Amino acid sequence: MPAFEAASIWYLVYFLSFVVLGLLYMQWRLRKQAHREALNNSFMLILMRRGLTKLQLAAMQDFFARLPETEKQEILLSHKLFAQYLQQYLTAHRNLTGNDRVEIFDKVLPNYLPQIEVKSLSDLRPGELAAIDLPAKSMAAQY
Repeated sequence: MPAFEAASIWYLVYFLSFVVLGLLYMQWRLRKQAHREALNNSFMLILMRRGLTKLQLAAMQDFFARLPETEKQEILLSHKLFAQYLQQYLTAHRNLTGNDRVEIFDKVLPNYLPQIEVKSLSDLRPGELAAIDLPAKSMAAQY
């Protein structure tokens, strides 16, 4: 039977420390993933209550997926910041019609802008998102 030497104890200590460090790293990664999933779930709960169509819901999921991790938490806490990021995303999104873009903004942030019927340019406020329907295409514009 091989003898147990003092030098082999250090190998055992190194091995056990690497195992503990590996387990701590895995626990940190799992907590980070659980936090990310909790953010996604809370965002999806907000969207489910808004009555979005499938196309609009897919666009909002894409919007949230493209945000950096640090900003996801911030937009859930601040409606103003959420409105800024959403407005930037919707003006750059080309797969949606102008009406869909405005509907998404109005459904997701219902209390952000007053719900009035636009009859002339004087009914719009500066910076408000509006849909322009032309015979050839539909687009979103900012007044």
